[in-house]
Amino acid sequence: MAPPLAPPSDMFLSAGEHVKGTLEDPGKGSVRVTGKGKAVSLLPDPGLDLRAKTTNPSTSAALEPRTLRTTAPDLISEEPRTGLRPLRHSKSGKALTQSLWLNNNVLNELRDFNHVTSQLLENPESLAWIDLSFNDLTSIDPVLTTLFNLSVLYLHGNSIQRLGEVNKLAVLPRLRSLTLHGNPIEEEKGYRQYVLCTLPRITTFDFSGVTKADRNTAEVWKRMNIKPKKVQIKQDAL
Repeated sequence: MAPPLAPPSDMFLSAGEHVKGTLEDPGKGSVRVTGKGKAVSLLPDPGLDLRAKTTNPSTSAALEPRTLRTTAPDLISEEPRTGLRPLRHSKSGKALTQSLWLNNNVLNELRDFNHVTSQLLENPESLAWIDLSFNDLTSIDPVLTTLFNLSVLYLHGNSIQRLGEVNKLAVLPRLRSLTLHGNPIEEEKGYRQYVLCTLPRITTFDFSGVTKADRNTAEVWKRMNIKPKKVQIKQDAL
């Protein structure tokens, strides 16, 4: 059963994103954005920060790609980074947060994602903000499509090669902010238009606000480049 969805006004954007042309930069963390695109408060929690100790993308890229399965023991036993605000924990010791940083870990798959998050988070199904940037992911793992409360997903700086991978994210009803720049798919013709057509609900893409003109351009591109699927009706033989 899917977890309860967050209220429509809860759209989480990372620090540094453009919100209707306004650059928000409150420091580490995220801002909450109202339906009118106005930043009104920080996220209620600082998030679980499991970034690699080396956060320089060029340095991380030189490391050997790893699976989440081989990295899991280190992530579970390692002390998370601490921010300006302390991370709250449940009585069982698990983190009470909707935000997760897993960037710069040179991960090439997310096979044990559920295992890791269930060990570290009290309510992993309520995740709303995930940073998987600067890893070595070649596809969008289906496990991400089960997080129905997800509002922000960072996948920039990975190795995703098929633009069609974006289709998987269409099932996420609350996804509002997505990054994919720095992947091979960014070089595909119609990259931005394809994403906006496939995910019409997102309001921020690659740290740039989606405008009405963007949507109109995407619709024109769609009509010119994507043929509607023909529905074939099978009739029983008489």
